[in-house]
Amino acid sequence: MKNVLWVYIVIIGISLFISSIFFISYPPFTALGLGIMTVGLASYAVSREGENNPANDLVLESLIGNIEEIFSYYGKEKFYRIYTPSSSGANGMILAEKPLNGEIKVNGDLINKFNDSFAVFLRTPGSILVDEMRRSRTKFPGDIEFLLKKALIELYPLSTGLNVVRAEKNAYVIIVKDPYPKTRYKFLGFIHSMIIASIIAENESKPVYVDTQEVKGNVLNVRVKILE
Repeated sequence: MKNVLWVYIVIIGISLFISSIFFISYPPFTALGLGIMTVGLASYAVSREGENNPANDLVLESLIGNIEEIFSYYGKEKFYRIYTPSSSGANGMILAEKPLNGEIKVNGDLINKFNDSFAVFLRTPGSILVDEMRRSRTKFPGDIEFLLKKALIELYPLSTGLNVVRAEKNAYVIIVKDPYPKTRYKFLGFIHSMIIASIIAENESKPVYVDTQEVKGNVLNVRVKILE
């Protein structure tokens, strides 16, 4: 799973690098983006060799912490996060400064324009898992609980069990038991939530967003709503 995390860090570095050119024109952001990409690629290469290096976890924590501080300073931690299915152009997450109205279509590029505003499109760990599941001939649409268990328990040991409740016509509540890791990041949220949202979006063929996510004891509760 660390390989997926490092790939995601590299993607964040790329998005920060390009966003600094389009939105901020602030050289330190460009340097930070390049630095994140470099460290992410190096750490990814190390993790592929099967080395269990605790330093990687420390670097990951510091990188994400720095990203969160910068986004918080510029007020960017309040990006609207919308998860898109392949039927919208590509499975991933849109980070937009304004709510998106109407049909949501992405072209898979990092920078997408919606009406009068720009938004950043990112592939998520969930996107990678969706691709992996499709390659193994897992069918979408399918039973959502089966799909989530396959992703979070069978393919990657991120939980010991989960249950899905259809809370409303346009909302799911997912109860994740013994989630690992338990860390919630202001900018990224829980990695489980990103995976859950990406898989639900793919299964419903509709954009979704994470409404709430919180840990109580050894249980993570994630509420995902479908954009109609």
